[in-house]
Amino acid sequence: MGYPELGLKKRVRELSKLGADYIIAHGSGESKDAFDDLFKKIKLIDQIDDVKFKLIVAGGINEMNIDSILRYHPKIIIIGRGISMQEDITSAVMRVKEKILNYQNSGRG
Repeated sequence: MGYPELGLKKRVRELSKLGADYIIAHGSGESKDAFDDLFKKIKLIDQIDDVKFKLIVAGGINEMNIDSILRYHPKIIIIGRGISMQEDITSAVMRVKEKILNYQNSGRG
C-alpha cells in the first residue's frame, strides 16, 4: 500500500473523529481515468471498518459504469458529464435512475 492510500485512510479516520457525517470520494481526470481513480478510492474507503459515515461519489460516473459503485451503497451520486454530454439528456437521466431503482428494489440497495 503506497502513501496516497495510507493518506486517504488516515484522512477518512480524522474526518470521522471530527464528526463528519459524509465522506466524498471524487475521481479526478477525464472520463475513464476519473472513474478508475474514483473506484480505487471507494474500494479503499470501504476497507475502513472502524468509522461510520455516509458515502458521496463523484467523478467519471455514467450509465455504463454506475452498477459497479452501487454495491458500495453511496447515499449521494453526483453525475456531471456522464449525463450532460449525452445527446438526449432526459433519456440518460432516466436510464441512470432506472439502474439505481432496480438495484434498490433488488434488495441489495
